[in-house]
Amino acid sequence: MSFGSHAADYKQNKLDLNRLLIPHPEATYFVKMQGNALCREGIFDGDILAVDRTLLPQPGRLAVIETDSEFKVTRLPGRSKEIKLWGMVSAVIRKLK
Repeated sequence: MSFGSHAADYKQNKLDLNRLLIPHPEATYFVKMQGNALCREGIFDGDILAVDRTLLPQPGRLAVIETDSEFKVTRLPGRSKEIKLWGMVSAVIRKLK
């Protein structure tokens, strides 16, 4: 005689990290953070950033911008000045050691 599992009542769908982190796969890129310039933001050297190029810019959100032929991660200013937006950071992935 079997009574089943108590956990069966709490069964959820499988967690799909692709659906969670990459809603627009055709326009999402992964970049590796270099340096600790954003450590106060909780982003550290070696972290992987998911960058979605379809997301609209929003003040205060993290974005990848291009300056002097280099890419930089920064918070967008409240008032938009001349910046070359490359994409918006949508997720941070970190492997724990």
